[in-house]
Amino acid sequence: MKTLSKAIFILLMLFVTSSVVASEEVAPLGFIIGKTSRQQVKKSQPYFVDIGVNKFTNGHMLQAPGKHFNVTGLTQVSLIFSKDDVLEAVVMELYKSQFNAVFGYLEKKYKVVKQQIPFVGNKSAELKQGDIRIFIDAPHLGFSMSVVYTSKSFADWYTSQHNQDKAKKEKQDASQF
Repeated sequence: MKTLSKAIFILLMLFVTSSVVASEEVAPLGFIIGKTSRQQVKKSQPYFVDIGVNKFTNGHMLQAPGKHFNVTGLTQVSLIFSKDDVLEAVVMELYKSQFNAVFGYLEKKYKVVKQQIPFVGNKSAELKQGDIRIFIDAPHLGFSMSVVYTSKSFADWYTSQHNQDKAKKEKQDASQF
């Protein structure tokens, strides 16, 4: 009887643990960051087209019009893969009027790291779940906003490259004076 109780306890723990791990997956539009392969996307979503190689990951990028997804205001979706063809980032472009709704959906699912949501001006937020980061950016003077889901490695690559590019540009500008 004790053995049966132990076996049931172990099975329950495995079930609870696997449920927690499964709920940690971040899957915008059904694509799991860090798991979905480019081949899986091409096979299941034939409207994605190859748009080149990403300078941060050296992996392929795919893009599709937003009309293929059932999301209000979605205009475009870009997927960025690692050089091993594993999904590293999902970039969604939407009409800026969707900011409050999108932020509302996301803050219910993920932990808000920071937010800047003035009545007038640039709106932005950063959320996270585990190693996945979600960035929302809606520039004041633009008509569109972006929602970017990234793996930690992609966010690190991007930040590093962005800082290098910024320093290079500042040095170039300074040399002109």
